[in-house]
Amino acid sequence: MFQDYASCRAAHLRFVERVVASQKVWYLENRGGTASACSNQDTEEGEDSEITILMFWSDRAYATRVKNNGFGD
Repeated sequence: MFQDYASCRAAHLRFVERVVASQKVWYLENRGGTASACSNQDTEEGEDSEITILMFWSDRAYATRVKNNGFGD
């Protein structure tokens, strides 16, 4: 799902505020490693390049919801 810049910025600020308040971040892992996803990044040549991003959440409930909906192991 694509989001506009303002929505992404608001979500980022909310994440930072929650992490600062709780002093915790949540992530998922299994024997294969830490949960990650692929994304695109523009190169200097103006082309898309696929990169791997690590996934973090500001609350255990958010991480649990993602685990239950797609990262079952």
